[in-house]
Amino acid sequence: MAFQLGSDFYRQLNPALAYLQFENTIIHSGVLHNRIHEKLLSCALCYFNQDSYYELRCGSWMLEVLYDILSGTHSRFTSEKESLLAQNNSLRLTRITDYISSNYSENISLQDMADREGITVYHLSHFIKKMLGISFQEYLNNVRFEHALQLVREIRISAYWTSVWKLVFPAADT
Repeated sequence: MAFQLGSDFYRQLNPALAYLQFENTIIHSGVLHNRIHEKLLSCALCYFNQDSYYELRCGSWMLEVLYDILSGTHSRFTSEKESLLAQNNSLRLTRITDYISSNYSENISLQDMADREGITVYHLSHFIKKMLGISFQEYLNNVRFEHALQLVREIRISAYWTSVWKLVFPAADT
């Protein structure tokens, strides 16, 4: 489950919250996870029921979730410059990973990607390693492998349904 808050929602309460950075953005399990999950479900239910003043109640739930996250995780305030850099890095990473996902079957080189981003191969190589924790080639190979696995799954499913069809309709031409 994921909820996204516009920065205007919390920036009015405390402008410094716009520069808040979390060390970990995923809360997998535990007491905090369960508490947040319960509140988000309550918020969703309130939103979809649209009772009187549901906007206010949903906002209240989201503020409680924000408080739980802030008090239960490690975070720090960054400068406006750091925040802008992190945002630009995120946008760059999204462009790169989206391009790779869309063109994984083509010949994609680190040089091609660096040219697309207007940076050096050295810079891009270090950027990807820093952001993804693996090299460009490892990431590209992982994407290709995932797509190959998906293709194998689809072929297996197709073969399975063909065999089921033959069992159900033995005299039919396939």
